[in-house]
Amino acid sequence: MFQALIHLLLNIAAAGTGEGGKHTPCEPPDCPDAYKDVIRDSVDFPDASMDIYITNLSYDNIMIKPTFHDSITFKKVKKIKDMTWSPADVNTKFMKLEGRTANNLLVTFTRTADPVKPPFPSPTYDFIIGDPGASHDSGVLYKIPFAKGKKFKVTQGFNGSFSHRTKTNKHAIDIEMPIGTTICACRAGTVVDVVEKFPDTSTTEAETNYIRILHSDGTYGIYAHLTQNGSDVAIGDDVSEGGILGRSGNSGKTNGPHLHFAVAKSDGSKYLATIPWKFKDSSGAEISWTFGQDLEHN
Repeated sequence: MFQALIHLLLNIAAAGTGEGGKHTPCEPPDCPDAYKDVIRDSVDFPDASMDIYITNLSYDNIMIKPTFHDSITFKKVKKIKDMTWSPADVNTKFMKLEGRTANNLLVTFTRTADPVKPPFPSPTYDFIIGDPGASHDSGVLYKIPFAKGKKFKVTQGFNGSFSHRTKTNKHAIDIEMPIGTTICACRAGTVVDVVEKFPDTSTTEAETNYIRILHSDGTYGIYAHLTQNGSDVAIGDDVSEGGILGRSGNSGKTNGPHLHFAVAKSDGSKYLATIPWKFKDSSGAEISWTFGQDLEHN
């Protein structure tokens, strides 16, 4: 009976231990290409209970929270007759899943009556990109994101007048440079998202090519307005500080070809909030920079 219940819940093909489905708990444009089928659920049946396990298929840290629905009306429910779940608050808070981790126990359902009759709990999933609990390492200085010996003008800095006015771009820098300029990693990490399909003639924010790199402290380096097909890295690649990432461009909403660079972390919503950061020179000393000046990689 309990296994039959699970067939109804998750469309499992076989009794005993079974695989559930892959899930994308968001829709474009809020869901980047890197998060198609971001999670997979699987099920086990110890004794008179059912365990749901979650696998994070992405390379990123994510936060996940299930919502339970009545399998008949599909309305959200906080309890189901003849059934309990543990942890009792699993549907009220997010659980952290590190990138590429498998079989994280999410919830255990236990029947309190036999036979169990409908309605049954039907789960859906919400997720947040990144870890809101991540803490930026304030001692880290960031390498200049272009080749040594080059210099380019800073056309917008923190709290810039053109576009750096919201939490998603407040602590960002725009560096004017020709399309095709080689872009290098400011800090080591893992590539978790790459978009490179938009032409340099695109004019809307939603059509911005970018690379996002996960750092060891749970923050991200964001490199945006890259040229079409301008990435030299792929999702899952580990990159070193100074490693080549791709080429600059003019995709998205811009006032001319440039690189937009920022450091960001999850703010507990679907957005990533930028945070203050500092550049360093080749000797490792901190570099100060201001709007309108040439930024030189010496």
